[in-house]
Amino acid sequence: MQIQNKISDFFLTDAYEFLKRYEILKEHTSHLGNRSKLLVDLCFALECSLKSLIFLETNLDVKKTYNKVKTHDLNKLVNLLKPATKLNTMKSLQQT
Repeated sequence: MQIQNKISDFFLTDAYEFLKRYEILKEHTSHLGNRSKLLVDLCFALECSLKSLIFLETNLDVKKTYNKVKTHDLNKLVNLLKPATKLNTMKSLQQT
């Protein structure tokens, strides 16, 4: 279980870095092409956050879990969450 927590921390750190970059760049971005890159950073932050949650919740071994999260499909990642977490995540996403 300790390795799963460590991997979760790595994904959460990545999410934080994407959000930090987004916050820095959004103040200096007016070009449409650059604004779309900001959206990509937000999507990657969400993706990494979901992967972090999945690693915290799973009972599978690390390799099986990693193989399941090797995707950029946010719907697939949300569907890997436990039902209560999935519900809370969906509510949070609808509020933004």
